[in-house]
Amino acid sequence: MRPRPRDVPTAIAGWALLALVSGCGFLDPLDQAGLHLEMSPRDTAVTLNAHLQARALMVNSYQDRYPSTHIRYRGLDAIAPVRSDGDVTGLAFGRARVVGLRGDLADTGWVSVVPTGTLAVSTLSDNSVVSVMETDGSRFQQLAPSGQVYGGAAAWLPGEAGLVFQWAVPGGAGSTHLFVTDLTGNSRELLPYGSYPRVTRDGAWIYFEKASGSGEIWRVHVDGTGLERIIAGGAGSPDPSPDGSGLVFWSAGLALTFRNLATGADTPLGVTGLRPRWSPNGTRIAYWWGPLGNTHPMATGAIFIVNADGTGARQVSADGRLYRSWGLDWSPDGQWLVARSDSSLDLIQVTTGLTLPLRYSSGFFSASWKP
Repeated sequence: MRPRPRDVPTAIAGWALLALVSGCGFLDPLDQAGLHLEMSPRDTAVTLNAHLQARALMVNSYQDRYPSTHIRYRGLDAIAPVRSDGDVTGLAFGRARVVGLRGDLADTGWVSVVPTGTLAVSTLSDNSVVSVMETDGSRFQQLAPSGQVYGGAAAWLPGEAGLVFQWAVPGGAGSTHLFVTDLTGNSRELLPYGSYPRVTRDGAWIYFEKASGSGEIWRVHVDGTGLERIIAGGAGSPDPSPDGSGLVFWSAGLALTFRNLATGADTPLGVTGLRPRWSPNGTRIAYWWGPLGNTHPMATGAIFIVNADGTGARQVSADGRLYRSWGLDWSPDGQWLVARSDSSLDLIQVTTGLTLPLRYSSGFFSASWKP
């Protein structure tokens, strides 16, 4: 016989009724001991003029986390207004606070309002992977394994052709190969050696170090033809100029140097650093510099830019914020840099120094911004 409502045990009926009323899978009383509210995630990103759904969860004394239809939201900063239902709109670049509220319970989260763009990133682990994602963390896609620990360091090929990256040999004492992958994850070996690849704007050449610390700079076409040595020793971190006529690299003492590829003439820029990167219009060079010129990828320092002729060197990263030497790149419009801080990838506005941390990216290094 099907039980009538009065035959259902009182406790079970009470649970079911409360769950139905609250719209949650847990009991949702506001006077529960140890109850608090938690923004999840606590720090995220939204692109300019886009929308984000803020989310907060109730947390009970057993650390169970569950949603509640009773939570409301509000914003504290004009650059990212927040509706009561949690809809956040990014109106201007910057950092904004979002508050979740229920009764006397509250928690504050952060949102970085960031420019649009696509990043290639690498994980720093025993099973490194090259992935791509938007600057707000959306459309994340793993493309190809890149070996052990320091694999990755991907550079974009033109258009939708894909990426070239270094594959770190497991147990290979730092030895790397160069691989190419398309944007669906189909990869192939380009060379059985090579590290820190960079690609000319037209895709004609890939420049790279023959091996990390070898001091030799080579170049090759994406199909593996035309392999030739450009610099025989004492150099590293090559980056071709946007017009393809020159190359910036570090030479003895980590002095940044420009080479005219037509004449072979070298011109010191008068600054020292690692990972030099040409701005898209070819007028400036960004680079990393740390205390004592430590070249280890996990060394910490600051981000600088200098004019292409070596004048006007200045620090663009915030004082006191430390950056790793593992990765640096410009946005396509030349207004932003992406770099790896101690805790996450950061976007740095070159003219103002405004720093927008991408807190979701704590596990990523070596970001490259799609042109």
